[in-house]
Amino acid sequence: MKRIRIVIILLCLCVSAQSQYYAYTVNGEAQVMRGGEWKAVYSTMELQTTDLLRTSEYGHVTVLDRTNNKIYSLQTVDAKPIEQLISNVQPHTRRLMQEYIIGMYNKLFGIEEERTKGMATQGGVTYRGEEEEREIARAILHCRKGELPVSFLLLDFQTRQPVERVREGQMVIVQFNNLSDTPLYMNIIDRDAEGTESAIFPLDEKQAILTLYVPAVSSVRMHEYPLTFAPAGTTDKLTLVAYPYPFELTNVVKLLQDTEIQQATGKTNPIGIYQQTIPIIR
Repeated sequence: MKRIRIVIILLCLCVSAQSQYYAYTVNGEAQVMRGGEWKAVYSTMELQTTDLLRTSEYGHVTVLDRTNNKIYSLQTVDAKPIEQLISNVQPHTRRLMQEYIIGMYNKLFGIEEERTKGMATQGGVTYRGEEEEREIARAILHCRKGELPVSFLLLDFQTRQPVERVREGQMVIVQFNNLSDTPLYMNIIDRDAEGTESAIFPLDEKQAILTLYVPAVSSVRMHEYPLTFAPAGTTDKLTLVAYPYPFELTNVVKLLQDTEIQQATGKTNPIGIYQQTIPIIR
């Protein structure tokens, strides 16, 4: 009788240990093989480890793993099992606080809970507090570069060709390049001709920063978010920030004006910073 009870308990543990995967954001095109046919991946879609996934060349899918408290960024032009893709990125993916994952899950399905109402709402929830953003601000002010190999390109919206100068009103898209072996959260600070600094992608609450979670050794194009610049005859300074954990760039911009931040030194996690000045022409 005892043996039967033990077996039942072990079976229950095995079932409960199975991961729950949900597509959080889809950038570009992504499909899974279901029932012998390819079906488009959509936000809230539950994914199975045996599903074959394929994405467009510069697209990607962010996946919520409720069991392991992780978020994965997956990109593959060739169809591969989700289990294999997650296995490849898992060693380089940071574990997050359970509260953060719960908050993301609740946002995904529109669930309002008392314990998540106090979480930040713009552009992505900071999962560990302000200190990470203070560290990012220090790195920008102290011009720490080259810790993580990252860069970006501006591409003409119509031709998808790189541009080094932008015509006033011309629509361009950003291509993030992550050459590191770690998936990274990325965003760009834009400093305009008047010296005003702002986050280029202050995304809405549901998408958060997960749309900007770029897979390792990959490039992602922000097709859904074309940009324009003005006025002609000026320049904008763009600063790409890349970090292994979620962060709120609008908070970082505010911290750049803090005198204590400017004087402080310190280092916690590697940070990627890449800057480029963009002339705006007629």
